[in-house]
Order: sequence, then structure tokens, then C-alpha cells
Amino acid sequence: MLTQLYYQQANYEQTINLATQLLSSTTDYYLYYIRGISFYKTSKTTQALQDLTKAIKLDSTGDCGSGVKGEVYFILGKIYYETGELRKAVEFFEKTNVINPKYKEAYLNKAKINYELSYSTVALKELEKYLSFEETKEALLLKSEIEYDIGKYEEAISILKKLLSQDLEPQQKIYAADILSNCYINTGQYELAKEVLLDERYSSDDDGRLKLTLAKLYYYEDSIEAAQNQLENIFLIYSDNSNILAEAYLLKILIYKQLSQNYTIETMLPEIEEFFKNQMISSPKEYKNYYLLAAIYSEVGINPEETLKLAKRCIELKPNKSDSYYILAKAYLLANNTEKAVQTLKKSLELNPNHVWSLYYLGKIFEEKLLRPKDAEVYYQKLLKLNPNFRFLQK
Repeated sequence: MLTQLYYQQANYEQTINLATQLLSSTTDYYLYYIRGISFYKTSKTTQALQDLTKAIKLDSTGDCGSGVKGEVYFILGKIYYETGELRKAVEFFEKTNVINPKYKEAYLNKAKINYELSYSTVALKELEKYLSFEETKEALLLKSEIEYDIGKYEEAISILKKLLSQDLEPQQKIYAADILSNCYINTGQYELAKEVLLDERYSSDDDGRLKLTLAKLYYYEDSIEAAQNQLENIFLIYSDNSNILAEAYLLKILIYKQLSQNYTIETMLPEIEEFFKNQMISSPKEYKNYYLLAAIYSEVGINPEETLKLAKRCIELKPNKSDSYYILAKAYLLANNTEKAVQTLKKSLELNPNHVWSLYYLGKIFEEKLLRPKDAEVYYQKLLKLNPNFRFLQK
């Protein structure tokens, strides 16, 4: 068939034209399938969805002449994933695996989406299914990120050390090194974190993330001058990288706060607010922007109502992420609502029992606000067991 030949040659426009002519006088799932794929390949998403949906109505196995059971369901899942309809995408990836339990890529995509939706436990289960077929670097890196996010630092460290001993792509290498160093920081292994961050094997023009984590490490170590110098270089080199700058602003505020440079903070705030508001306009669903601005306001001690709005937006975007509840608790503390702060910090710890700052602030609230030193000691001891070098508690 000439239509099939054009399709095999990736001549998608001709495939669409011929398939359209044929479909005017016949109903054939294969024609809908190849025309749907051709629409997809030529960025005609709406038409692709319509044709592929018709194809699976005519062939419920989802094969539709592709030779793979569930193939069309998987492609529909991919289209919904790429267009941001995540729950719809999961639905079709799930149908793929119901029809074809060996379709491993569907498990991987379900893991990615569930993690993006902050369903970390579900994401790990789907990822384990994928890994039972194939241990790819991409999947292992994702697993380490999820383990880190839920506070399973030792598990993440084990995976990342294994990955970094392999031949990774440059960006994978930087990403793995960054997660590993953050695992070491959260567990108080600062020298090991420094070894990773200063390792020339991970150095490149694109390693702004590692430079930022090094500045964070210096701050944790109380090496304030070194942290300031590192941040100055970051603002100079990565002035057009909004992702790096967003986190750098918070760290800068923390350092000036420690140095009691309140006037400097006041002069910086208009620039910071303008930066984040522009980011929210251009990327209204970017979680980090709301989280970081709320964190800055809570550290400076201003704008309690706006801070609460920003924190609640974090809950909307990632309702199952421990950081969301931590920042909401900080907003409640700023608004002098101690009871709700305690409730939300406990929720944060349900999602990540090793959330360093949630442990710290729960201890601090019980010690300083509720005057319950025995309860405070419980959280402080958990924190020190996790990170014996946590200097903010030692003070």
C-alpha cells in the first residue's frame, strides 16, 4: 500500500493526504493509526488525538497494526504528557500496562508523572516495575532523586555513587553530583560533600547548580566569607540563568540575615520581588518561585498574608511534597499561628521523616513558644542523629 510506504519513509504529509482520501470511503484502524501518528509527528496534536482515539475504538488491543499490544494507548499517553494533561496521561499509560504488562516504558512514564505530581511512593513503585526490566541510568537517577526527596538519604547515596562510577552524560553527571552532595549536606557529611563539589570531573560551563550547592555548604559550615565569594561569582557568571538566581537570592538573604545587615536586605528586596513576580508571570506553575519567595519573606519577617498565599500555592502545586508543608508552617509562624505551624510541620515529617528543617522548627517551637522542653528534645535528638554537625541547633 502506497500510504504505508510513505509512512515507513517518514513522509508524514503524504501519509496524511493519502490516508484521508482512503478514509473517506472506508473505516480502517490502521489508517487511523498511521494518520494519527503522522499528525503527531507534524505537531497537529488535536487531529492526532482524534485519529488515535478512533483507532483504539476499532481495535481495543491498542495494536492497530503497529505490531505491539498497547502501542496506541502508550502514544496517547505521550501526547497527553507532552501537552501537560498529566492525569489523563497516567490513565493511558495504565491502560497500556493492563493490555501489555511488559510495556516497560509505560511504567517509567507513570513514575515520572507521579513524581511530578508529588506522589513519591506511587512513583517509586512504578519505577521498580520498570527497573525489573532494565536498569537504565535515567531510571536510577530518577530513583535517587525520589529517595532524596522523601529523606532516604543513604539509599540515594548508594545509587548515586554507583552511577557516578559509570560513564554518564555531562548533565546527568552534574545532576547526580548535586543530589549526592545535598545528601551528604543533610546528613552532616560536609567533607564528603565538598569532595564531590570540588571534583574536577563534574566541572563544566554548565555546573552552576554545583557552584550554588557549594555556596550552600559553606553557609552550613559557617564559612560565611567563602559563601559570599561563591555567590558573587554565581551572580556574575549566571546572571541570565533564572533557575540558579532564584535559589541564590534566598541564600544571599540568609547570609545577610546572619550578618545582621538589615539595611542591605531592605535595599535588595525590591529587586528580588520584581525578579520573582516576573518569574511567576512567565511560569505560573513553577513551584520553586512561590516556595523561594515565601521562604525569603519568612526569613526577613515581612508580608505574612502574602507569604501565606504563596505557601498555599505551593500546596496546590505539590500537595504531597514535604517542602510544601514546611513552607506553609513557616508562613503560619510568621502569622503567629503556632498551632497550625505545629500541625503542618508534623505533616511535612509524615512525608519526609528526615526533613531537617521541619525537625529543627518543631523542636524550636516546643522549646521557645510552647515551653515543653521534653517534646523539643525528641525532635532535636532526631535531628542530631541525622545531622550531628547541624550548627543552627548547636548555637
